Amino acid sequence: MMEQLRIVGDHLRTSIDNYLGVCSTIHDSLSSGKTLPGFPQELSVGLEKEYALMMSFEQKIQQARIAIGHARNSFTPINKLPSEILIRIFHLVSADPCQLRFFDGSMFHLKHNPYLDWVTHVCSRWRVIALASPSLWAHIDLSLDLPWGRGILDRAETYAKRVDETPCELHLDDIGYAHSGSNNVSHVVGPLASHLSALEFVITSPKLSLFHEYVFNTLVLNCNPEVFRRLCIRSNESLLEPFFEGPDDFVWARSQDQTDPNPGLALNLLGFTKIPTDRQLTGITTLHLQGVFFRWSSKLYHGLVDLRLTSPPNEDATFIDQSAMIQILSASPGLKILHFSLNLTMTEGLENERVPLQDLEVVHISTMSAREDPHSTFHVGSLLRLISPGSKPLELTLQTTTDSDEPMFDSNDTREFFARSRVEKLRVNNGCPSIDCLRLCHLPDLKILWFDSCDIQHFVDSEAALGFPTWIVQGAIISIFKLRWMVQLCPTGLVLSQVSVIGDYGKMEFDHKFREAFPTVRAFEGDVDPHIAGWD
Repeated sequence: MMEQLRIVGDHLRTSIDNYLGVCSTIHDSLSSGKTLPGFPQELSVGLEKEYALMMSFEQKIQQARIAIGHARNSFTPINKLPSEILIRIFHLVSADPCQLRFFDGSMFHLKHNPYLDWVTHVCSRWRVIALASPSLWAHIDLSLDLPWGRGILDRAETYAKRVDETPCELHLDDIGYAHSGSNNVSHVVGPLASHLSALEFVITSPKLSLFHEYVFNTLVLNCNPEVFRRLCIRSNESLLEPFFEGPDDFVWARSQDQTDPNPGLALNLLGFTKIPTDRQLTGITTLHLQGVFFRWSSKLYHGLVDLRLTSPPNEDATFIDQSAMIQILSASPGLKILHFSLNLTMTEGLENERVPLQDLEVVHISTMSAREDPHSTFHVGSLLRLISPGSKPLELTLQTTTDSDEPMFDSNDTREFFARSRVEKLRVNNGCPSIDCLRLCHLPDLKILWFDSCDIQHFVDSEAALGFPTWIVQGAIISIFKLRWMVQLCPTGLVLSQVSVIGDYGKMEFDHKFREAFPTVRAFEGDVDPHIAGWD
């Protein structure tokens, strides 16, 4: 078979070369004005016929090319793989973050991964395998934000059909229809409720509207508790009333004013009652709420593994009482991840209350939004005092203000937390950490200390090392004198990431001269240090 293909191919290539030579001779003769044998009329008709035949040549060559291409692809190593392996590869290809996760409060960033769509157009085998794998289409993004909204809606509709009844996750925002009805998306959103496993909902409107009510009444209250596991709601602004159902022990009436042009903007807009909300959401193990919350007494906060109660960037923080926070933590004894940036208020008589969380692995606390309130006394120790972790290694992030008077390492609550915890990774972001106070903290298990965009305070005149294997300093401007102190404090594990070192003659370059002066210091100008890659 291959010998026959070789012989025919050789003849074809020779014929094409001869054919091209004759065509070129005719072209050159006519261009130079030379006379060719035969009558001009016969020549014109002959050229027209030959030109028409050329079109059929092109079609046949294209058909041959497709046939050879398919035959060649059948010998490609990836097509030798079993269907199960190909499906896993397809899942890896489609694993990039979706386009609805990049929102900075002022502009919507579209990041569309086209690879999954391309998979169905490579060859017939890939298409059959991909379309027969509903889980491959289980990540659905939905937005009507122009100019991309129509395309995203069409794509979401296609994915919703392909996923069939397989558990799926929906990423949704209100850009483009925050003040409109639900007709544009109901044919996509409605059928997903019964097999929805996760919902990420971004609220950009400063007020809740009928669209938000539709989303919750359709998806959240009609979900299957056996399937629905992850709920993430992120508001980019501080709402007038941050509770969907109104705060505890207070019932807001839904607006009944028929003359109100925006009746949905009343408090308790969603019309939830306590019982159906608690019943439908009992299966949730991951709950992320930013700027908008369910009442603190809700059973939604029970049995969680990942809990994040946060404030919108540069916005006011919602208040939560210490007693309510203790109740929430106590309801999730298996909690592994905790993020918190609300305004925690103290309750008298609960100073010594601690909640045991034996499985806790990640804690992220921010005081920046809370301390925008000049009367706030919340500091990182205020929350740490409530927690009693188990023996698992802990990754701890403390984000504070640049106020040097804000308690951190000098807080007894913080020090006592360190003493009863196994902190292996500690990140301080945006604060003024004191080395003097850090020395007084009991951190025998600490492996990585990361100061991110900090103004490091109080270097002591001592050569005694801190005793931590790795100290990362990122996003700072330091003098060469401060760098020398850092090397004394961490002789072999100091890492500089995106740091400007100012010497006697200005900014120093991380060149061979720098390496000769500081041979144990590792410096990264743009790359992320592997020690902090993947930090939650």
